[in-house]
Amino acid sequence: MNLIARMRAWRAALATTLLCTLSAAALAGVDAEALKKLASDDFDEKGAAIEAIAANPDARTLPVLKALADGQLLVDGQGGGWIKTDTEGLDALIGKPAKLPDPAPDEVSINNMLRGQIDAALAALKLFAPERDVRPAAARSLQGGEDEALRDTLKGAHDKEGDADVREAIALALAAIDVRSDDPKLRLDAVRTLASSDRAEMRTLLAAMVERKAD
Repeated sequence: MNLIARMRAWRAALATTLLCTLSAAALAGVDAEALKKLASDDFDEKGAAIEAIAANPDARTLPVLKALADGQLLVDGQGGGWIKTDTEGLDALIGKPAKLPDPAPDEVSINNMLRGQIDAALAALKLFAPERDVRPAAARSLQGGEDEALRDTLKGAHDKEGDADVREAIALALAAIDVRSDDPKLRLDAVRTLASSDRAEMRTLLAAMVERKAD
């Protein structure tokens, strides 16, 4: 399976997996095997590692994925990994301060496809973050409607969210997906949600969809 096909399958699986693992004790996704794959020159291998890390979230998942996106994750090819910090570093496997090896291992290189995979995983995970300000920002990053496979994750986050403003941000992300749906009811509800928004981006999206239907 090539990387594009794996990403499509992964995003569909992530929607269900996040709803289960974030509400129960999760298996560790950041392990030596995943770090070994990230050291590979094969981008398919790296994609599989990112998939495994994101699908089994724990306290180390966000720091490792963020470090990977920022070019701050170092791996030695033997299952070891370190996150570069302003001071010394963090052991990626245990999340505790650790001195970087000398010489330092290589940074993990990623391409645009992997960056998109990481960004989608980070946004989905952050929908359930305990910090109130993190959740609406995550929802806004998904309001382009491109991540249809994350619909169930968004719906689950919306149903669990107690803050009205955050719920609204998630609802707009849902509507941006549903406005493209084949289900007439979902489409109509999405149009109403987007039309009621005072955000210019949402109105632009709605106008574009109306124009496309007219064509």
